[in-house]
Amino acid sequence: MLLAIDAGNSFVKLGWHEGEVWREVARIPLEDFAAFAAAWSRPVPARIVIADVAGERFRPAMERLVAAWGRPVLWVRAKAASCGVTNGYRQPEQLGVDRWCALVAARQMGPGAKLVVSVGTAVTVDALSHTGVFQGGVILPGVALMKRALAAHTAGLAEARGAYQPFPRDTGSAMHTGALLAIAGTVDRMTALLAAQDAPLEILLTGGDGAAIEPLLTGVVRYVPNLVLEGLLCIAREEGFL
Repeated sequence: MLLAIDAGNSFVKLGWHEGEVWREVARIPLEDFAAFAAAWSRPVPARIVIADVAGERFRPAMERLVAAWGRPVLWVRAKAASCGVTNGYRQPEQLGVDRWCALVAARQMGPGAKLVVSVGTAVTVDALSHTGVFQGGVILPGVALMKRALAAHTAGLAEARGAYQPFPRDTGSAMHTGALLAIAGTVDRMTALLAAQDAPLEILLTGGDGAAIEPLLTGVVRYVPNLVLEGLLCIAREEGFL
């Protein structure tokens, strides 16, 4: 069994893959991962493949676990090309590994250009051509970060619960709706830019807040909750790790 791990800024997602299917996917808050690893009670996987953007908040606990298991581990990094994707970054290794894995997964999901959108602590919107070339992308704060920034740097805008409303009538909903629309507007603009040079295209949406953004987008949208894990699986296969 392969254990694929996506260690993000707020959560660690673990996927157990066997045969041709994901047997289980778990989502652990990053601050709880060290305790989760120390109390590991599941079967030891045969191999482990990891995408880590959490760094020191994740890696020491994971390295202790891997050392105790004594099993092969692949720490994935972005590179110039993999699984049919060409990395268009000027310095390919600088691309976040989570973005790279999501692009790799997107390439496997049918023909046509793709706009790969991850909505989590941060939001990334990445353009993938129909030939598999990563053309570039943008990064902006996620919903919680936008609201936190407003609360921290303005007078009278404390963080409060809110919900999406077309015309918000309370401050919490005004902040929440503004954050969602800022992200949706960025995605719509990037969709238009990519469509002008490479159509048809599909929007692939992932991340913890992806489902909240989906109803606000135009175009063809597909929500794929485990996009990074799918990319890890493809990379592991290409590198002969399975």
